Amino acid sequence: MIPWLGRGFALGVLWGTIARLFMRLLADTPEFSWPGTLGILGVSGLMGAALGLVRAARVGGRRRWWRLAPLPTLVLFASPGTLLLPGVVATAAAARIPSAAVRWTVTAVGVGTTLGLATWLTWQDVSRLRPISAYLPGLSLMTLCALLAGLAWGEVFRNWSPAAGRAREARPAAVAAAG
Repeated sequence: MIPWLGRGFALGVLWGTIARLFMRLLADTPEFSWPGTLGILGVSGLMGAALGLVRAARVGGRRRWWRLAPLPTLVLFASPGTLLLPGVVATAAAARIPSAAVRWTVTAVGVGTTLGLATWLTWQDVSRLRPISAYLPGLSLMTLCALLAGLAWGEVFRNWSPAAGRAREARPAAVAAAG
């Protein structure tokens, strides 16, 4: 499980970097602070590591309670991160939908809602509107972040077969009884 933890952490930090960049591009007062940036990167790295553990547990046939590992990192979706929730939740939930057309539609509606909310909030005060040269790349990166986070969180919702994990746990007892 350690390799997935490391991969997840690295991908989470990469995701946090992209998220920090879109925040900078979309903010009406784009200020940079090391504590804020390191906080975002740290929590997003932990989110990636926890989702990596979920992936490793699912693929390895471990128990389903591993799905709870990323719950503490939901703090990333508080305050301004709330804008990402429709896209992330729709993309993650779409992982369970068997029909590709419906899966794409659900994802598009969720991401569209995220973009609609961001655009609506931005246009509330036109006097503070960022230049279009920053706004469009910011929205593009925000869309990418919502999709990537949704795909990662989809691991929590995917089909899970703990039978392989139970077989692995039962095997030593059977070998001990036979020996």
